[in-house]
Amino acid sequence: MSYENDIRIIEATPQHIPLLRDLGEQTFREAYAEDTDTVNMQLYLSKTFTIANIEADFYNSKTIFLLVRCGDTWAAYALLRWDRTHELLEGSSALLLHRIYVLKDFWRQKIGSILLHHIIDFARMNGYEWLWLVVWDQNLRAVNFYQKWGFEHFGYEKFHFGEEVTEDWTMRKRLI
Repeated sequence: MSYENDIRIIEATPQHIPLLRDLGEQTFREAYAEDTDTVNMQLYLSKTFTIANIEADFYNSKTIFLLVRCGDTWAAYALLRWDRTHELLEGSSALLLHRIYVLKDFWRQKIGSILLHHIIDFARMNGYEWLWLVVWDQNLRAVNFYQKWGFEHFGYEKFHFGEEVTEDWTMRKRLI
């Protein structure tokens, strides 16, 4: 089923905080459970997707959560932040795409592309020179998706996954 004509992207409100926690945990688990250690997965999920952490991001004046609704179902979300940048982008105007996740039932329905297009438009309208993100280099589905959208690998950033620390790729896309 194609949802392209029945998609709405909204900015999350305080009432969406529990939804953001649940959607965040479910989409992260769906994206990585098959390729990662179960113990580290559980540690990461229980530490990261708490109401307190979601509220801290939500009420940060330099972040925004976006939600995607397909028909009657919440299908995806994104977290954008401009409260930090990568050392190789210092001195430029850069927006961090901190999270973008789609429920597995909506993979291959163009939801991620529609949401990323919206994010790129948002970044351009707000004068950002770069859109950047962090991605696990072994997540080839995600790496290929970002490359298709013109992102390039430009550096590394540590990612704490349970008790494991990895050097994940940073990718960027020039917007202007």
